Amino acid sequence: MQLAWRNLWRNVRRTVLTIIAIAFATGIVVFSHGLQVSTHETSILATTRIFQGALQVQREDYFDDPQIYRTIAEPDHAIGRINSLPGVTATTGRAIGFALLSSKDRTYGVQIVGVDPYKEKKLSTIPALVREGAYLESIDSSEILVGAALARNLNVQVGEEITLLGQGKDGSLAAAILKVGGVYESGSSEIDRALAQIPLATFRDLFYMSNESHILVAQVDSLANLKGIQSQIIKELDDPALAVLRWDQITPGLKQAQEFDRITNWIFLVSLILIVVFGILNTFLMSILERTKEFGMLLALGMRPIKITGLILCECLQLVTIGAIAGSILGAIVILYFNHSGFVIPGTKEFLSLWNLPEALYPRVTIEALLTGPLTVLACSLLLVVPFSLRPFWLHPVKAMQS
Repeated sequence: MQLAWRNLWRNVRRTVLTIIAIAFATGIVVFSHGLQVSTHETSILATTRIFQGALQVQREDYFDDPQIYRTIAEPDHAIGRINSLPGVTATTGRAIGFALLSSKDRTYGVQIVGVDPYKEKKLSTIPALVREGAYLESIDSSEILVGAALARNLNVQVGEEITLLGQGKDGSLAAAILKVGGVYESGSSEIDRALAQIPLATFRDLFYMSNESHILVAQVDSLANLKGIQSQIIKELDDPALAVLRWDQITPGLKQAQEFDRITNWIFLVSLILIVVFGILNTFLMSILERTKEFGMLLALGMRPIKITGLILCECLQLVTIGAIAGSILGAIVILYFNHSGFVIPGTKEFLSLWNLPEALYPRVTIEALLTGPLTVLACSLLLVVPFSLRPFWLHPVKAMQS
């Protein structure tokens, strides 16, 4: 080890430059991973908090075929049991149906959701996204909350009346005249165009439902514990007719998009790492060629080739370890700085504000980030250096000393 350390600093400038390159690449990997974790968490929060929740409980057959008659009877009891579990911050029941909304001269088909206005404020960001009027004020009022795109399509404003026509749970006609109480703007044109909310009690009266809901929506204090909370809810409810779904099971497209983003990010990082690794290879290749006479002398004195190869690999290990540790510390310092002050991506302020999310990202230091980059650099370096470190096995002592 001491001999390898002395050999490493024979050419100080070359060693220092190589360490800086390794530290730079490792630091970028660490910071990029921490920022990516924060970005993915922000996108998940945008999806789960705006409407769908982190977890949903529904009939086993409802997700694939959401029919209005597939309901959860007496949901209040299940809501109370779910709320009692550690990690669950809020739970509510929703009723969902489809209907035609008509203004004076226009008609559009939309999804009607019956909500508890008081509980909804703890689960969804939609109540805070109302741009005109106000959110639903009571559980049984004859008001309707519509999205900005739907309001434009129907050409209605706050205070005007629209007609609802749909089919009730028993197959009868559901009809009502509702007053537009508020207009929200979520930032998603699909949601704003196709989703309207009315009070839960009003929904049940219109669609001829008793004390029933189609889904129970829950929010949690940490997405990291989501699978554990899901298992606890399944055990607590103990009903094979009910399914408990996580956000990634409800919207698998978001999970796939994050996996794709993770892969493309790693393609860039691996390319950067390979550039640095070839720099390390160049350093050791020059070192090996320059020390041919030295290796010949060691062989002539009786040193076995395997020990010389071990010496070269030990030098590589020490060099990469120094650079990787320095890079990890550098990356962690940068992450901690932005974790305190926030990392703002130019051009995203308005987009994030539409979703009622903070404009700054707060990257976090993770064990995965601190280990993945250094270990990848180390593995790639050793993989490329090993074939050249075997050169002493082919050296002839006399010829090597004459080189």
